[in-house]
Amino acid sequence: MPPPGIRALDHTADVGMEVRGDSLAQLFTRAAAGAIWTATGKGPHGAEDGVRVQVELEADDLEGLLRSWLRDLLYRFEVEGQEVSGVDDLSFSETGSGTFTLSATVHVVPAPEHPLREIKGVTWHGLTLRGPSAPAPGWFARVIYDV
Repeated sequence: MPPPGIRALDHTADVGMEVRGDSLAQLFTRAAAGAIWTATGKGPHGAEDGVRVQVELEADDLEGLLRSWLRDLLYRFEVEGQEVSGVDDLSFSETGSGTFTLSATVHVVPAPEHPLREIKGVTWHGLTLRGPSAPAPGWFARVIYDV
């Protein structure tokens, strides 16, 4: 069963997810839970679990920021053996030069030795991020993973 706000997507030779949130911060938090669920088949631990790690990212647009966010979390999972168990203090800003920044505290715990699947990357193909618009309230994202 996927975490709240996440829907798995069938995709030829890859896997994907759709994410919904009431705010941009909730969308990114749910996307983090969805990434871990996609890799492990399980939802994240509670936010109080794990070691706190600060994450700072920058991108030219919100789609790129979402991709960088998920790539950072999956790098921690695949390479450093750290599974994100929760997200705190997630904030965004837009610089005067038109780039977007993300700052967050993530909680990490040891990743399982044998995940459900290896995720090679977060693709640009099909990457979508939309803000609230009538008739669809809230934020929406679609992400495809290369497996």
